[in-house]
Amino acid sequence: MTQESSRMLHLLEVLTSLSYRQSDLNDYLTTVVSGISQLIDTDWSIVTLCQDKQYRILASSVEMDDAETVWNLHGSITNCILERGTTLMVEDVALEPMGHMPEGYAAYLGIPLKTPMGTVLGTVCSFYRQPHRCTDEDVQLAEVLAERAAIAIDNYQLYQRQQLVNVQYQQLSEKLGLANEDLERAAQMKDEFLATMSHELRTPLTAIIGLAEVLREEVYGALNPKQMKSVRTIEESGENLLAQLNDLIDLSKIESGNLELQCSRVPIGVLIESCLAMVQHQAQDQQINLSHSIPADLAEVKGDELRLQQVFLNLIRNAIKFTPQGGEVSVRAQMQDAETIQVSVTDTGIGIATAELSQVFEPFVQLDSSRTRLYGGTGLGLTLVQRLVKLHGGMVQVYSEVGAGSTFTITLPFSCSPVDGEEPTSVPPSRPRTIAAPLILLAEDRESIVLLLTDYLEEQGYRVAIATNGQSAIDLATRQTPDLIFMDIRLPQVDGLEATRQIRSHLPYTPIIALTSLLMPEDKERFLAAGFSDSLSKPLKMEQLTKMITKHLQI
Repeated sequence: MTQESSRMLHLLEVLTSLSYRQSDLNDYLTTVVSGISQLIDTDWSIVTLCQDKQYRILASSVEMDDAETVWNLHGSITNCILERGTTLMVEDVALEPMGHMPEGYAAYLGIPLKTPMGTVLGTVCSFYRQPHRCTDEDVQLAEVLAERAAIAIDNYQLYQRQQLVNVQYQQLSEKLGLANEDLERAAQMKDEFLATMSHELRTPLTAIIGLAEVLREEVYGALNPKQMKSVRTIEESGENLLAQLNDLIDLSKIESGNLELQCSRVPIGVLIESCLAMVQHQAQDQQINLSHSIPADLAEVKGDELRLQQVFLNLIRNAIKFTPQGGEVSVRAQMQDAETIQVSVTDTGIGIATAELSQVFEPFVQLDSSRTRLYGGTGLGLTLVQRLVKLHGGMVQVYSEVGAGSTFTITLPFSCSPVDGEEPTSVPPSRPRTIAAPLILLAEDRESIVLLLTDYLEEQGYRVAIATNGQSAIDLATRQTPDLIFMDIRLPQVDGLEATRQIRSHLPYTPIIALTSLLMPEDKERFLAAGFSDSLSKPLKMEQLTKMITKHLQI
């Protein structure tokens, strides 16, 4: 076998022995430099990594102390290779001084470690103690192994960067998970806070509005004009506070994605006329001419009737509020095309400056602080209008001129086809009425509500039994067999849901009406599942109470 064949066989053995894994880079590079030393007969070979104006020895064919593995690049022969980017051979450093050579060495072969992309990572350096000239074959053999070393280092660095990215991603994922948990807890706490505050605020509002309504209807006796005016003021103030509370709760539900539309076929013309009737008294008080133009054949809209009513009432009341005495507010509805309907509310009020139009739908924004003092309001009405219209797949546009008035135009998609999934709700049948005055069990722990409802119901000729906690309601219902039960949901000891479940085992047909401060769509299903026949939302109005009794006692 020739010397050349022997060397090629040796190179093949070295290449075959290179089994690189990310975890043993040093062993891999040591195999490389040892193979170079054997193939081209060097006294010392090293692999260097060059970073931050220093080079670090990653592998050596001879053992070294750790203190000797980091060197300054400035003036070194390694730096010469980095600057050139090509292989450098010095046969005799005494004749060819080129950078600092390690002491005791006379000849040098340096090969840059280049990645496939051409980036120089470091060098493979081979030293001879005596002057020496490497053959072209020697250089080629060393360059083959240097190329393998460059790929190994590049892969290792890519692996390390990937590991770092994975660690950072894991840390960010954990932080994001914790942040999401915090957000979920915050959302749950907000929902609980809203439910609690709704209960705490709506309950006294029930007493305020309810008692004012009882007095206005002169249940306790006739009122003189001054007293009647005062009672109306109390009732209107309570209704105003309730409207603001409802706006705040509705906006919160929309922002959190918890407001679901209860869609049905809505006759827009009839709905608008009912809204106009509700604000007629307010318009008359401000001497505002209220008019409308609604085609008799106006199409029906597929939407949530309660929410659409809320939209129209907000716009019409807003128009009346910002229109001076003697002004006009008009409502016009028309089919825009084959798929949409338009409703416009126009006033001759104070108008909105062009620069402020972009802010009209922002929550809690009053465009002029003096307006807040003069007209009042929380700045939520138009925000709710826009959000609710968007939920219906529609849009709101506004045109306004200061001193001339404003026009708010709502565009809604409509459909004449029935809404799928509408089925009559199944409730327990009412049992036959007794001949004596009906007995109504009132399960309520708030004294003001008990006083209001007891007085009103007794004035209407009903007998009333009172339970101030859930267990008492169960006992009284079982013992006295009432004709109808009003059950507050948030009762002490046993809540209204559990009390109703237990009562149902004894009184399967007795109407049980849930009284709740915050009635959501999912609550109705929960109440029906517990055995309730129907539900009322606080604050209670005596008219609603009477209608509910009439409905379930078949009076």
